[in-house]
Amino acid sequence: MSFMQIDLTSRYVGRTNVAVFYPTKAPSAEAKHGHPGAKPRPVIRLRPGEKYQALWLLHGSGGDFSHWLLNSMLMELAEKQQLAVVMPTVKDFIGGQPDLGDYFRYVSEEQPVLVRNILPISMAQEDNFICGLSYGGYLAWRVALTHPQTFSCAGSLSSPIDVLADIRDKHLGQYGYPLPEQVADTDRDLIHLVRKAVSEQTELPDLFQACGTEDFTWEYNTAARDAVRALGVKTAWVEFPGVHNFDFWNVAVRRFMDWLPLRGAPVEGKE
Repeated sequence: MSFMQIDLTSRYVGRTNVAVFYPTKAPSAEAKHGHPGAKPRPVIRLRPGEKYQALWLLHGSGGDFSHWLLNSMLMELAEKQQLAVVMPTVKDFIGGQPDLGDYFRYVSEEQPVLVRNILPISMAQEDNFICGLSYGGYLAWRVALTHPQTFSCAGSLSSPIDVLADIRDKHLGQYGYPLPEQVADTDRDLIHLVRKAVSEQTELPDLFQACGTEDFTWEYNTAARDAVRALGVKTAWVEFPGVHNFDFWNVAVRRFMDWLPLRGAPVEGKE
């Protein structure tokens, strides 16, 4: 597995960066260091037109991509599945700080194009998945529900999916958070997005939720789960004891990756 950090300029958020875990193929016999007994070095070997499936993975509020790097076991999981993992830095998850730029359009529209211009990642909807922890999971669902043609699966880990209740209970009048009435029945309201898709008979991405039974987002998760299911939409639901930390998220992200339709090998990608 290779790791790279890409510094780039976005038309929506300005200077930013993204980290990538990138799979490498099995070492080849000729790819050795120049001395006897040296171990082979990993070598990327892709046939023409071959591309990788990708997980676009979001951190939580107040963090950056390094939270996944420092606290998770993602690298070995991604290597085993031959999966690229793309981890952007996000500074505004709900659009409450327009002075920082439009992170929703950056994550949902621009970032996938920028990264694919550098790495051979499949453009096929069935090969692209998005997930996040805490408010990153809220944004992951919003992106996938708005762009179901781009992402086939969306996961949230301990996320305020019922964002209206979260704002009312914990962030009312707080800097960086819009008022509930500014969110209700808009594209920032996830239940509204599901309801709209159902009424328009739009095919939805597969949805996954995980939440610890002692997590402070528990009620926002169960309420959203029940609301979505009441609309006739199935969701994968995972619960086990845990709070809002990486002890829970390390297990939950593994459960999410086990749930994904991963092929464990490169795919014939769209150009």
